[in-house]
Amino acid sequence: MKILLSISMLISLSLFSQNKDIPSQQELAKDNIWRFFPDIPKHFLRNLAYSTRARDYDFLLNEYFENNGRNPFKVFQGDNIHMTPNEESHPSFANDDFYFDDVSKTEFGVCSGLTYLMRKFHQLSFYDPENILDLSIPLEGKNPKAWFSFYKEKIDRVYKLKPAIFPGFKNFNELSAHPKLGRYLKELTLAQWIEKNMTIAGLIQLDRTFQKKMPFNEVEDLYHDLAFRLSLGYKPIIHASAFNKKKIFPEDKWSIIYDKNKREEFKKNFKDVKENLWIHVLNVYKVEKIDDIGSFAIYTWDINSVSMDEVPKKIIIQANGKIKGDFSNVGAVYLYPHDDYEVSQIVINKLEWCTKSDTHKKLCLSRKIED
Repeated sequence: MKILLSISMLISLSLFSQNKDIPSQQELAKDNIWRFFPDIPKHFLRNLAYSTRARDYDFLLNEYFENNGRNPFKVFQGDNIHMTPNEESHPSFANDDFYFDDVSKTEFGVCSGLTYLMRKFHQLSFYDPENILDLSIPLEGKNPKAWFSFYKEKIDRVYKLKPAIFPGFKNFNELSAHPKLGRYLKELTLAQWIEKNMTIAGLIQLDRTFQKKMPFNEVEDLYHDLAFRLSLGYKPIIHASAFNKKKIFPEDKWSIIYDKNKREEFKKNFKDVKENLWIHVLNVYKVEKIDDIGSFAIYTWDINSVSMDEVPKKIIIQANGKIKGDFSNVGAVYLYPHDDYEVSQIVINKLEWCTKSDTHKKLCLSRKIED
């Protein structure tokens, strides 16, 4: 009921754009509202697979726990250079209107899009600045279309969770700083934002902003979940949100259908919540216990700034569910829904790619082309 009503209100929100040639984020959201409907059965199938441990991720974990020398998560071994914030691994643009004004008017921010895109490049992109592999690269000055197509194909591979080698670039920061490629990466950031938010899981995150505090068992589970995923060699992604005191739904939710006044009240409340909403999506690179009663610190890689002084952010979750740290308004923190599905596809695709040649194997294990 909540899901269907929320979708109907998203459709009815007023849309605007100051530049007719550049769509607003609201326009992009409305154009993609249809994504919710095919996602409804997918969402419940994912939850069923989760409850029955029938996901690819669970099969990979079985391999890992069997300890038979076939650890599928070994493909993350070479990614340790991206496990803590550094300038070379950070995008050259941030989750800020200023950086996206050439592709969209971003009313909501694109933290989920940029956070997921950055992690994909950390895990799946490899760099050959001197072109040691001697790949045939079109000259940008003589044939700019062919040059762009050459790199676009590689960027698209990473976006689709497949590994790619980028000759002529040193790292992700340099790649994203190129005017043409950087603009395309910003377009993909918006596409990623749509994919992660125009889903049932995205709406569920909105609903979680109305709880009062995290229960003790959820605090304890979060620590163990994050610590285990980090031990596998990849950065888990969390959803942090502020508490929103405004109630969207009346006590009798069905009254919205037949009571005009209730519908108008719901519409107004929905807009008020949207204007006061704070949700942030972050890569986690470290967790640390801070006392013996269950409190712990989460170290996150923030994409709201390009200044490395402002990138590492800490969230402290106390055993009683209260939260403090560098984000003063955080009320709840959860693993981003269905993140395990993406991680499992990365592992599967990387396992195949890493065994194709000795060069690929070296890149996967050490990120070096030559010894």
